[in-house]
Amino acid sequence: MVTMRKGIKKLFLVGVLLIMSLGILGSCTENSFNAEILNSTGGLLNEYHRQNSAISGVFLNGEYIDDENLPRRRVQILKSEDDFEAVPTDFDFERQMFIRFIAPSAHPNRELRISTIRKDGDILRIELRYAGGNNNMNNARPPERRVVVIRMDRIYISYVEFTGSI
Repeated sequence: MVTMRKGIKKLFLVGVLLIMSLGILGSCTENSFNAEILNSTGGLLNEYHRQNSAISGVFLNGEYIDDENLPRRRVQILKSEDDFEAVPTDFDFERQMFIRFIAPSAHPNRELRISTIRKDGDILRIELRYAGGNNNMNNARPPERRVVVIRMDRIYISYVEFTGSI
């Protein structure tokens, strides 16, 4: 009876350790740069970045914008205090940076999460997914401009590639 209890305790302990290990490994590969999507950045960016945020392939004020001189997507890497009108009080430019991604979206108000983020040389690859999965995707609208801003640890990159849902 005593040996059986010890066996059950050991099995339970091994199970708990296995679950903890998987949780730690999963969190390391999912977001190793302390990246987070910011919900609001209104009024933070300077005039240059506000003016350079137009994209083609979206409806704006009821009118479809189809301009071959505009890109379909934009990515901006913001590492300097000069990029902002008002610097967020909890932001440290020595240790952090912003990635700003602008693209057409049929679901501009759905909450996004970072599925994976990894660095390959000087390229940062970010995969976005809708929070809660792709359920209820039948509420699509004509494409609108969606702005996603990610705050993360400061790293050296020259290019950011976004994949997944938006």
